[in-house]
Amino acid sequence: MDRKFTITSPKACELLKEYKELSVKVSNLQDQISALEEERNKLAMKGQKAKDKLAPIVDELTKAELGEFEVVVNISRSKVDGELEVDISNALQQFKDAYRKKKLAPEETK
Repeated sequence: MDRKFTITSPKACELLKEYKELSVKVSNLQDQISALEEERNKLAMKGQKAKDKLAPIVDELTKAELGEFEVVVNISRSKVDGELEVDISNALQQFKDAYRKKKLAPEETK
């Protein structure tokens, strides 16, 4: 820095004070956001671990119910305590439907 210049303006001083206060608030909010993101990520990891533990149990319990090309697509809690509702879909039929839809769709102009 080569030189300094002093400004004597109450309005400029007030605005600088307000700016610095707001900057501190922004910094504090950024810290809170980081902490909340970290907490969210930890909860998401715990949720994924629970889901990963649930998958083999559901697979074992639904093995007898699934047809050759059927897969479990969703698991949700039943209205009855202690029961789960399992949505099953036919993967082969989904593939056929998607293929037909793609085949019947008008081709994009080249």
